[in-house]
Amino acid sequence: AEKPDETSRSSDVAAVSPSKPRRNLIHDEAEILSGTARREIRRHQAEASSEHDVDIQVVTIDLLPAHNSSVRAYAKEWFQDHHLDDNAVLILVSLGDREARIQFGPAHNQSQANLHAQRVMSGDMIPAFKRRNYSGGVTSAATIRPRPLAVGKPFAKMISLPGSSGASQG
Repeated sequence: AEKPDETSRSSDVAAVSPSKPRRNLIHDEAEILSGTARREIRRHQAEASSEHDVDIQVVTIDLLPAHNSSVRAYAKEWFQDHHLDDNAVLILVSLGDREARIQFGPAHNQSQANLHAQRVMSGDMIPAFKRRNYSGGVTSAATIRPRPLAVGKPFAKMISLPGSSGASQG
């Protein structure tokens, strides 16, 4: 497995459209992303931003903070605390807790986001995670092509990683 690119850990910035400020869209605290994965994720983030005006934020952590007992609560907190846009997508992986979540902002069509998240997680993320290829699983998730279609209720989909108590849905 390729080691994370040390130089990009603190300076990961996705290229975004000129009207949007540049910001860090990869927070790899669990250090599971290889340099190649970071570059691929940044490329997909740039495409989602320029083609659909959607920021895809990737967050990996070792463990959930003590004040958050669920990946769902932490994802919602991250979404709010980091002032993500209504059309943003958050991909959160808590490696030590063996849980992950894809959280969509309220501008996404709930039913379409649900179907898409399910396909991404069951078809790409979970199989990669079962092979302990966390970098590949996160990269696959970052290739999602969300389009804000209708303002509605926020949608999120939660999964449990291999070895945990099972998958659940938000």
